[in-house]
Amino acid sequence: MLFAGSNTYITTLIWDTEETAEDLTLTESGRNMLGPHEQVVVYGLSANSNGDTHHEADDTICEMSPRYYAEQFGYTFYATDVFEDVRQGKYYTIPVAWAYGRGVTNGKDATHFAPGDTCTRGQVVRFLWNAMGQPEPTLTECPFEDVLEGKYYYEAVLWALETGVTAGKDDFHFAPNESCTRGQVVTFIWNAMGKPEPTRTDCPFVDVTPGKYYYTAMLWALENGITAGLDETHFGPNQTCTRAQVVTFLYNALS
Repeated sequence: MLFAGSNTYITTLIWDTEETAEDLTLTESGRNMLGPHEQVVVYGLSANSNGDTHHEADDTICEMSPRYYAEQFGYTFYATDVFEDVRQGKYYTIPVAWAYGRGVTNGKDATHFAPGDTCTRGQVVRFLWNAMGQPEPTLTECPFEDVLEGKYYYEAVLWALETGVTAGKDDFHFAPNESCTRGQVVTFIWNAMGKPEPTRTDCPFVDVTPGKYYYTAMLWALENGITAGLDETHFGPNQTCTRAQVVTFLYNALS
């Protein structure tokens, strides 16, 4: 275990190893040893081919997936080593684990997250809606001709419209399949967080000028460590936002 400030982290959770069995048992005593739920984050390795992990030392809970364990005992579960294309040490490794563990997104398929794929506007608002706990919108009619009931992003778009996360591309189009830019993503998140006013006034990016719709959101994101930009002098507001970047922004803002 690694104790860091008020948080307790289990960096890897493999229940069939002697080392882990000494640190954690699947019992109430193990739960109490870990500390309060709000101070514990469980990082779990992917389960075996049956979707389970096995713990020899506990007859009462002999087969349990890491995610199910976390849910049963009230901990936050971040999954690692689930996707073949998400390697350890990448800037998005833990954000992807957080996104998967919190149900923000399950990946492109069971074994691939596709971190470099472009995120669409429909995907971004769905990710954000999921991350915010899927709040039920009171809006029942959608004004956008290109957002049909039954689509995976339908309720998320209603929520985003109702709460001012985004007003769409125009009065009648949301463009759910259009690529989402970095400027749009930070603005969506900033809007969802209540448009907090940044104290920072200086902008280090040569490709961001005052007056742009994303300017204040970008300053807030920079000030709060949500993104540091593409480099020290470029934010890339019009560049398409990848899946890895989106979940990293969300993780930095909400975790």
